Amino acid sequence: MRTPLVLALLWLLTPVGPPSPVQDEVGRDGLPLDAPRHTLFGDLKVKGLDQTTFTRTFNVVLQQSTGQSFGRIPLPPGGRYRFHNLPNGEYVLVVELENSEVYREQFILYEGRSTDIRRDIELEWRTEEAAERAQVVYVRSAGAQRRFEEATAALRSGNLKRASELLNEVLLEDESDYEAWTELGTVEFQRERPAEARKAYDRALALQSDFFPALLNLGKLCLSQKSYEQAVAPLETAVKVAPEHAEANHLLGEALLGIKKGSRAVPYLEAAIRLDPQGMADVHLRLAQLYDRAGMKDRAAREYREYLRKRPDSPRRAELERYLTNNP
Repeated sequence: MRTPLVLALLWLLTPVGPPSPVQDEVGRDGLPLDAPRHTLFGDLKVKGLDQTTFTRTFNVVLQQSTGQSFGRIPLPPGGRYRFHNLPNGEYVLVVELENSEVYREQFILYEGRSTDIRRDIELEWRTEEAAERAQVVYVRSAGAQRRFEEATAALRSGNLKRASELLNEVLLEDESDYEAWTELGTVEFQRERPAEARKAYDRALALQSDFFPALLNLGKLCLSQKSYEQAVAPLETAVKVAPEHAEANHLLGEALLGIKKGSRAVPYLEAAIRLDPQGMADVHLRLAQLYDRAGMKDRAAREYREYLRKRPDSPRRAELERYLTNNP
């Protein structure tokens, strides 16, 4: 009869309190296992590309704004990417081609429950040389065409004297050859004869006012002479003719800066970066300088960060990191 008494006493002596809280189980990302997680997918669409001859591969990269990477997926044009198990948050979707960034998009993923989300990527395939090639349509005699081709080969090889002689022969036969005038301007530009180069470009544009190579090179010539105001008009026309040409946008921005039109220059500098993110990485420095002088330290810091992300081995890295430390 004593056993029940002992058991009862033990029960009475056991401390009684509120139940211990149940800890939610968490995943590797530190979020509760029952938190929404999503699948992001989409097609990589590239307009204007001949997929039968294109042999290179794009890479689609997804990162969270915290820096966490969710992987890199190699894709051919028209392929489909898919990223799984994504928590809510801010993301950056990047497309690369041969280690150069060609597309970047930031977005927020926030859904109350796990779901599949489609986000197609659309690119337009245009090379920097597209505008120049599209307009080279001048018809010459067989002999003039042969001399013109020999002249361009001489120009490429650095034989400027021979290139000049051949182009003048072409123009002696046909003074209306605006393409030959443009090439002659480039030859004279490289021979450091700016007055002769200017005359040749002016002749070309008098014959064909929207000829992109002449417009672009005349703008370059004016910039090299610090004739910023004279550079604006041909470069503005160049951008109208070929709005997707990164270099034309960049040079127009520089010309506008030269005449103290910073607010007009910024959109063209930003367009140059958008059109050629890697090739125009140095333009971030130009924008950062503008913002810093205007007292916009946060925007300047943003441009410096983007520059260092694209040029991690820059010799100015220590200097720029000090700026970022002082202007977080």
